[in-house]
Amino acid sequence: AVAAFAGYLAARAREHERSEIWRATSAPPLKELTALADRLDDVACILHEIADGSPTAPKRLSKAAKKGNPGKAVRTAARLCRSFAEQRFRRRLRELETALKVQGWTAKCWTRPVDESDNVYWPAMEVAILVDVTDFEIDAGCLDDCLSVGQDHLANDWRFRVAPVISGQVVASLALLPSLESGPSPDMNFAQKWQAHIDLPFLSSEIAEAFDAAAAACTQISAIVNCRDLANLHPEEEDIFSKVIDTFKSNRELVEAFAEKARLDEFNNALAYLDESWSQVVDEFEAAKNGQTISNPLWMSLYLPLTGEGNEKVLDLAATRILLLQAECRVNAREKRIL
Repeated sequence: AVAAFAGYLAARAREHERSEIWRATSAPPLKELTALADRLDDVACILHEIADGSPTAPKRLSKAAKKGNPGKAVRTAARLCRSFAEQRFRRRLRELETALKVQGWTAKCWTRPVDESDNVYWPAMEVAILVDVTDFEIDAGCLDDCLSVGQDHLANDWRFRVAPVISGQVVASLALLPSLESGPSPDMNFAQKWQAHIDLPFLSSEIAEAFDAAAAACTQISAIVNCRDLANLHPEEEDIFSKVIDTFKSNRELVEAFAEKARLDEFNNALAYLDESWSQVVDEFEAAKNGQTISNPLWMSLYLPLTGEGNEKVLDLAATRILLLQAECRVNAREKRIL
C-alpha cells in the first residue's frame, strides 16, 4: 500500500509540473518537481521489491546502494529492484508457457504496462496468454485450461486474460478474463487495449459481426412481440420495430453472400441458425396477433442464462458463433496465401 501511494505521489508531482499555474511565475520549480517525481518513482520501486521480492531483498538492496556513488544510492537501489522484478516476472511467464506445453497447448505470453500510477503489481505489467487453436471442435478446452494454469502460476500477482489464435490471427472477441466468483467473463476491451502490444494480426470479423447483429435483431423483435401490445405501439416503437427488421434482413444478406462465396459448412450453419430464429420470431408474431400465449419465446431463452439456467438455444448460438469465427480466420488465411 505504501509503495502504491508513492507511485500515486509521483504521478501527482508530474501533473503539478505540467500545471498551467506556472505561467504566473518567472521561475517555476520545474526541475525540482521532475526530480521529486523521479525520486518518488524510485522509492516506489524499492518499496514494491521489499514487499514482493525475497526476504533477503532489503539486505541486498542496502548492500548495493552503499556501493553506488554518493547521492545516488536510491537511484542505484531502484535500478536493481527493476532488474530483479523483471527477471522474476519473465521466469514466471516461461514457467507458465512450459506448463501449458506439458498439457499439449502451444501458448505465448504477451505483456503490456499497467497505466495506473498507484498500481499494486510489481513489475507494473499485465499479461495476455495467446493459445494456438487448430480446431475448436477438438480443442474446446484450451481456454479453460489456460485460465486454470494462468491462475496457478500468476495467482493475483498480475492481471491476465486468455485469447485464441486461429490460423495466425488473434480472435479478440473470444478473449476471456478469469473470475473466481462466476467463472470466466468476456474481455470486451481486449482488442482496444492489446492490439498495439501484440505482434500478430487481429481478426476483423465482418461476417461474425453481421451474424451477431442479425441474431440480436431476432431477440429484439421477439421481446417487442411478447412484451408489447402490437396493436397499440407508440410511433417511436413502430419505428424501432421497423428498423430492427431491416437490420436483420441486411445482415442476413451479408452472411448469405459470404456463405455462397466461401462454401464452408460453418457459414451455412450460421445462415441456418438465423433462418431458424427468424422463423420462430414469425411464429411468435402470428401467435401474438391472435392473442395466443407463447410458452418459450426466443428472447427469454437467450436471457435465461443470466439467471443461471442453461438451454440448448444458447449453447447452439455460442457454438455457431465460435465456429463461424474460426472459419472466417481460415478464409482470411487462405486468401492471404493466394495473394
